[in-house]
Order: sequence, then structure tokens, then C-alpha cells
Amino acid sequence: MSNKMVVYDLSRWRAIRGGSPHSGVNCSFVAWPSLGCRFQHLNHAERTHSMNASAAQPNPAHLVLIFTDQMGRRGVVLDNIYYSVGRAVNNHIRLYDPCVSRKHALIIRIPDENRVGYGYVVFDGGSGSGRSTNGLFVNGKRVLSHRLELLDKIGFGPNVTAIVESTDRLTPETLAGLLKPLSPGDHRALLGSQKKTSEEIPKKNGDFTAA
Repeated sequence: MSNKMVVYDLSRWRAIRGGSPHSGVNCSFVAWPSLGCRFQHLNHAERTHSMNASAAQPNPAHLVLIFTDQMGRRGVVLDNIYYSVGRAVNNHIRLYDPCVSRKHALIIRIPDENRVGYGYVVFDGGSGSGRSTNGLFVNGKRVLSHRLELLDKIGFGPNVTAIVESTDRLTPETLAGLLKPLSPGDHRALLGSQKKTSEEIPKKNGDFTAA
């Protein structure tokens, strides 16, 4: 027999018998035919409380990376399994600077052992492409990988940075402004400089010299 759920409304039956639909305990019940006489009774107050609780439950906060490069400031809300980051057009997150490698970094989602939900780790270099030319930095220190934490400052080479923020710390207006897509005019303005740089530019930066 099918497990299809069937909802029976007793309101009309109670009204015919002269009672108010909500005067008693049960206003409706749910039945599963394959389970015989097993019923789940719900009164009006219980149904209302359940719906209100679902509506009031807040959306979970997500990390936001706020990038600054030659195109200015823009944000990316992290909610996918992974992101490729770099100068090449086919990256999930494209960065505009000649010192950024074509495949500069990977950002991968991981389970969060200490908190409910998940976190993200950023890795230097792209999948199968080796490390980036000009390095990955976190809070001023060159790293190969790092678990993203709130307010971290990530450096993709010497010029491009990203600050780790959270959706619950940003106003809706600020978030909307950061997520505004680039216009075709913005892309055309930097198209020449992107094409001219066929290879990454090694550059001295603080304590290291990129190879």
C-alpha cells in the first residue's frame, strides 16, 4: 500500500454536529494508510506555534570575502563547495591584477568540528597547477593553506587583498553594494591590461621575492 500522506480536516464534521471547529482539542489529523490506525493529532494552537517557529528561524550566517583589486571593492558570499581564484577568465572568482596567477588559489568547504555548519580553507595554487607565482598571505604571513576566520586579511600576491566578513555583520545595503556585478564597461576597461600579461609578474613583496 502507498505511503502517501492524507490530511483529514474535521472542522466541517464538527460544525455539522453543532460544535466550533476549535472548541475541542483536535481540529485535524494526519493519517498514513499503510500504517493502519496511526494518527498524529494537531490542535490549532500547536499548528500555529509550529508555523510561527519556522517563519521566525533566522537564516544561517555565511562568510563573505571582500576583495580589493584593480576593479575596486566587491564581495563574494561563500556558500558553494569550492571556488577557484585567479586571473584566468574561467575561475569562480576572477581577480584583476597582473601579479595574480591565472590559478592563484583554491577555497574549499570543510565540516566544522567545533560549531554547527561548515568552514572554509584557502590553499595556495590551483588544482594541478602548483603554487602561485607571487604567493598567498594571511595577516601578513605567507602560507600554503589557512582556515578562514572572521576579519582575516588574505593577500593574493602583493596587490590584491580580501577581508573575511560575515553576512550577519553587514547591513543589507552594504552587502547589496558589494555583491553588485561588474558592468560590461568595467570589463572592457581592463581587458587590455589582462591580455597584455600572458605570464604572471614576479615581484618583490616585503620579506620574500617571488620566483
